[in-house]
Amino acid sequence: MVVESEEEDTTPIPSDEMAAMKKGKRINWSTEEIETLRRSFSKEYHSNVLPGFAKIRKIIEKHPILKQRNPAAVKSRFQYMLKQKWQK
Repeated sequence: MVVESEEEDTTPIPSDEMAAMKKGKRINWSTEEIETLRRSFSKEYHSNVLPGFAKIRKIIEKHPILKQRNPAAVKSRFQYMLKQKWQK
C-alpha cells in the first residue's frame, strides 16, 4: 500500500511544462536520474511512502541532473518505481 505524505503543493506548474503534459510529450529518464531518485528517497522507497512535494523540490534543487523535471513528474516516476518493485 502506498501512503502519501501530508505536505501539499501550492506551486503552480509553469505553462510550458503544462502544455507539454497536455500534449503527452514524454522525456525519457536516464539511468543516472533514476539512481539519483532511488538514493535520495531510499527511506521512502523501502517503506513504500510517496515523498511530499516540498521534499521533492529540495531534492531537485540539490541535484542538478533533476533540474529538467517538475515535482509532479518526479512523483509520478517514483510511483512507477514502487509499482515495478512490487511486480517483481
